[in-house]
Amino acid sequence: MRRRVLLVGPLLKTGGISRLIKDLLNAEIGYEILLFNTARIPKPNTSKGAVGYRTLFAAGVLWAMRNVLIVAWNIVRFPFRLLLSRATLVHIATSSHWSFWENSIYLLWSKLMRRKVILHYLSDFQKFYGSATAFEKRIIQQVFKLTDSVIVLSDAVRQEISRFLGEQAIVVVPSSIEALTYQKSEGEKRIGEKPIVLFMGGNYGARKGVHDLISAIPLVKAEYSNVEFWLCGSGDVKAAYESMEDGVRDTAKYFGLVDDATKLQLLHMASIYVLPSYSEGMPYGVIEAMACGLPVICTKVGSIPEVVTDGENGLLITPGDVNALAKSILKLVKDRSLVNKIAKANREKVLRFFSLTKALDAIRMTYDNVLYETTSTRFRNWGD
Repeated sequence: MRRRVLLVGPLLKTGGISRLIKDLLNAEIGYEILLFNTARIPKPNTSKGAVGYRTLFAAGVLWAMRNVLIVAWNIVRFPFRLLLSRATLVHIATSSHWSFWENSIYLLWSKLMRRKVILHYLSDFQKFYGSATAFEKRIIQQVFKLTDSVIVLSDAVRQEISRFLGEQAIVVVPSSIEALTYQKSEGEKRIGEKPIVLFMGGNYGARKGVHDLISAIPLVKAEYSNVEFWLCGSGDVKAAYESMEDGVRDTAKYFGLVDDATKLQLLHMASIYVLPSYSEGMPYGVIEAMACGLPVICTKVGSIPEVVTDGENGLLITPGDVNALAKSILKLVKDRSLVNKIAKANREKVLRFFSLTKALDAIRMTYDNVLYETTSTRFRNWGD
């Protein structure tokens, strides 16, 4: 009989954690994986720049109260779900701020019930930990020390956490995809007469920089008029699109939340992928765009600098720098040789470093190491 793992995390239509959960539920890695779904009601929209704890009330008090009740109910029913699941291992997928503290309670329940626990951290740890008070930092450290293993997205996060947790307990597994399913036949024309700039913000467009992109559009159009901007996402993205001035909106198209098939079509049709985000872990959208051979423009947040090397396989800017965003778009629109160079580098990089098969193998090995107390370190340094 296969060992059972209780996977804890939100299963929604969009979002990096939900993507990981779907991949694990569909995987064949020798374990029976059961889900404890912690999904809350997605935000209809948030104010510009609302990140961290402020997001709890950014969509209104009623929305916040409903989600608090959902969390409370989940906390009450979790120990019963764990008991009935007969799982010997609990795999908790978490991000920062409210999500981290909620998941800390599931971790504590699991340890009280004598289960092995893996904490899978999928957000911007440097920003979360760096903004915490001294008291919060002590609690965060204790939460990580309660785990049997920790999975993180990048070596930079591993180094941060290893300051208070032994490196042998930390495994690096980046966001990964089935790269070959994204690649289009060679020879497609990326930068044509009408370049297309693609933005995908999911449910968190404000945090992902949709307002900065919209502010950059007039700057781009002033120098290169024949550029089109495609916006995907709900809530924030829709509100931002509807608030655009008529002259600017004429150059943009809004697609709403898109399914996987439509997303792939848009990626293949686009010329440039932009994500001017204020906070990220290691976004799947960037890796998917790279697999499609797109040049990417991103901010230097979270684990993105370990994915995108400025000038080599994309362009990096500072969050909130609208002028730099506009200049980066113009640079790629005008320099087709750079685009071709980046396209080739991105395809090769995704195939080498962001393979879903390799990631699932690393997670399976982590399960083995925790349950059977082995000491394999094969996947602790991903690039080796």
